[in-house]
Amino acid sequence: MVSSAITVESLDAEAAQEHAGAWRTLASRAVEGNAFYEPAVALAALRHLNPQARVLMAWQSGQLIGVWPVDWKRSRFVVPLPLLGAEPAYAPLTTPLLDRDHADEAARALLEWVRASGADAFHVAKLSEKGAAGQALERAAHALGMKIVRINPHVRACVAIEADAELPKKSRHDLQRMRRRLGEQGNVTLTVARAPDEVAAALREFLDLEKSGWKGKTGNPLAGSADDLGFITDATSSLAEQGGMRVVLLRMDGKPVAGGLVLSSAGRAFYFKTAYDEAFARTSPGALITQDIARLLLDAPEISFVDSVADPNHPLMDRMWRGRLPIADWMIAPRGGGILFRVITVLEIGRQNARRLARQILKG
Repeated sequence: MVSSAITVESLDAEAAQEHAGAWRTLASRAVEGNAFYEPAVALAALRHLNPQARVLMAWQSGQLIGVWPVDWKRSRFVVPLPLLGAEPAYAPLTTPLLDRDHADEAARALLEWVRASGADAFHVAKLSEKGAAGQALERAAHALGMKIVRINPHVRACVAIEADAELPKKSRHDLQRMRRRLGEQGNVTLTVARAPDEVAAALREFLDLEKSGWKGKTGNPLAGSADDLGFITDATSSLAEQGGMRVVLLRMDGKPVAGGLVLSSAGRAFYFKTAYDEAFARTSPGALITQDIARLLLDAPEISFVDSVADPNHPLMDRMWRGRLPIADWMIAPRGGGILFRVITVLEIGRQNARRLARQILKG
């Protein structure tokens, strides 16, 4: 028992699967939706990619009010250190699922479990820090006397449906010209797979398209390993069964020239992956499919917000989508912020800076 009438369990994937129904209900009630922490996606990631991870589940009077996958990151640095992290589960977002009527209580209970775990630092990577869940976490951390250090704060492109429905005029004209140019080469159509059998077939086409492009050449496509393939196949299949999956393909004479994978949960959509045929690069198929996906989601009454899931300063997404979502890593000190917390925080900052520098060098 870590908070009044709230119990937190730490479960492996198999045990967490037994509560998939309650977990799914929580995901639909979350104060801030996160499709990557839907049981369909998170459990597939744990099974195929990180079976050592655990799922924290906060219960109150038999109701699941909080979920947060976590994992020990003791081997993250050269010297083993007591670092616990929110498990990304293949996700560029680790915002926990908190029940909309009990967000503060759930956040506090989860952080109390982190304190009791013995961790000297808790790393929350890519948190939507200004959203309702992030604010609940900040209030809970403050109430518990836990220090928060923000690492690499930035913004990424998003669409708030009411405010950001229109592309800039120049972008619209440019895309109209590219679409006409593409249409001159053949019959252009758009297909959207949502039913499970349709998603399975369209996913195979998307993965083939991705593998044929630059991602296949650099060795990091979704189907780059048996584990990765198992994850994306299971996750999309399960998510499709509950209506939260779209595979969108832009076709030329029936053959895909661009595609996108879109996940959705609790009124939010996530533009997870995109791919295009480089033979059509002059017609900007990646930009065209992005425009098509934006239009589809604008017309979807259940969607109110779209996260691009893109890197900061993305050359395409920042130009096409005008909304900005504040993102940051949080390093939380569960037990006062002593010397070990400070060492871990400095090491993590150095690690991220080194990775950014390496990417810049590789890009030339």
